[in-house]
Amino acid sequence: MEKSIKENNWAYSLILIARNSKSDFVGMIGLVQNHFVQGNYEIGYQLTEKSWGKGIATKLSEFSINLAFKELKAYKIIADCYSNNIGSIKVMQKIGLEFEGKQKDFYKIKSKKDDKVLFGLTLSQFKKKKLNIL
Repeated sequence: MEKSIKENNWAYSLILIARNSKSDFVGMIGLVQNHFVQGNYEIGYQLTEKSWGKGIATKLSEFSINLAFKELKAYKIIADCYSNNIGSIKVMQKIGLEFEGKQKDFYKIKSKKDDKVLFGLTLSQFKKKKLNIL
C-alpha cells in the first residue's frame, strides 16, 4: 500500500471501511485483482449484523464496481456467496451482477453442506445496463 501511495498508483487489493455518523465500524468491502487474470476483480463484503438490511452492502458494492470499471480498467467483476445467503444474493442482483453458476456442496459447516453461487459482470454488461453510479 505504501509503495502504491508513493508511486501514485492503485494498490493491488483495496479494502474500504464503512463507518456510521458516530465513526463506529459498520462493515467493509474488498476489491481484489485476480492474480492470474489482469483486469478481473473480485468483490467481497462483510457487515456487522446490526448493519444488515440498511443498503450499506449495496452502496459499498456499487462504489467498488464503478471504481473497478472506471479507474482500474477492469473488464470483469466476480463475487460469490453461500447459496442460502439470500441477503448477499439480493445485493449482487441489485448491483447488476448476473448468476453464472454454482459449485455443489462447496462449503461444509459442521454436518451440513452448502453450495457456492457465482455471480459476475463484464464491462460490456456494465455499459449496457448503464450502471453508472459515480
